[in-house]
Amino acid sequence: MLSKRQIIVLKAIIDAYSQSEEPIGSKSILKLTGLEASSATIRNDMAKLEKLDLIKKMHSSSGRVPTEAGYRFYINYILPKNGGIIDSGLSEAENEKVSEIFQSPYLALDEIVNRSTELLAELTNYVAISLGPDAYHYHLAGFRFVPVTSRQVMLVLVTEEGTVETQIYRLPDSVSMEALEDMANIINRDLIGLSLPSVLVRLKSNYMSYFDESIRRLLYEGSIIEDLLKKMDASRVFVKGKANLYNHLYQSDAYQQVENLNRLFANPNLLDTLIDPGDQGIQVKVGKDMQADGLNHLSIMATNFVGGNNDQQTISVAILGPENMSYLRMAQLFQGVRLQLNHYIDSYYKNDKEEG
Repeated sequence: MLSKRQIIVLKAIIDAYSQSEEPIGSKSILKLTGLEASSATIRNDMAKLEKLDLIKKMHSSSGRVPTEAGYRFYINYILPKNGGIIDSGLSEAENEKVSEIFQSPYLALDEIVNRSTELLAELTNYVAISLGPDAYHYHLAGFRFVPVTSRQVMLVLVTEEGTVETQIYRLPDSVSMEALEDMANIINRDLIGLSLPSVLVRLKSNYMSYFDESIRRLLYEGSIIEDLLKKMDASRVFVKGKANLYNHLYQSDAYQQVENLNRLFANPNLLDTLIDPGDQGIQVKVGKDMQADGLNHLSIMATNFVGGNNDQQTISVAILGPENMSYLRMAQLFQGVRLQLNHYIDSYYKNDKEEG
């Protein structure tokens, strides 16, 4: 059990270290906190925090730096007590930048998410990540093939959630444009409104007898629709500000983590697992909490937004940075963007429902 003064000392060490990246001594703590105590008393408090593995001594310096356990204590027990500061922490200029993104009512949702991600990266100077809804949660609104050349077609798939995806394919000699148009007509006649996985299942289980041999072969050997779904799933990932974190890693001689980060950013499923902020609020994972190989001394702050049909469309947003990031400052910036984005998502789906 920490005393009130020891909690103040720990907070001061973490806040100061996030700014200077230098060990923090007792005299600095007294100057930062204004505590009415002697340097010897503060050193005793630091010894207690060190014994609890919340801080550690660096080399021969008398100062201390936070440990992973110290950051975890800060996040779980100190940061939640600053809720009012977090909600009102954006400057006027920052509020204007956030508001500018959401001025236009005509932008598609994925563009809003993309712009929000760019702004988070700019404001935090770390990596900002957004994951749009899983492609397999979308519902079909329209499907067609458009001829491009004699042997090339463009597949156009429209979802009820407002997403339009296209992909160009080169047709095998055995597949005619007429056969593709017959398949598109059946899909638009019978399968509109179904989830995209259900469309695939219905095609393969209930409609094979309607298609000629060339279309059946396409569906059995690897559906072009499945290819498009994979493309949609990959395009739902927005990662901005990678150079911010890479520069930090190079400066701290942790450049070997860059390769691990590149693998992470290229894999939506890994990002899903890493972010996973839970049901509500802002969640933070530090170091080993992320359960990801090669991401030592990094932290991630994440949240979810839910909307759409039956609240099934989930957007995850996260900040990835060093474990000595200023968590209070990051939470302030994160919350400012988060509240605006949440409001926009609610309005987006409300307007979409009214127009429908």
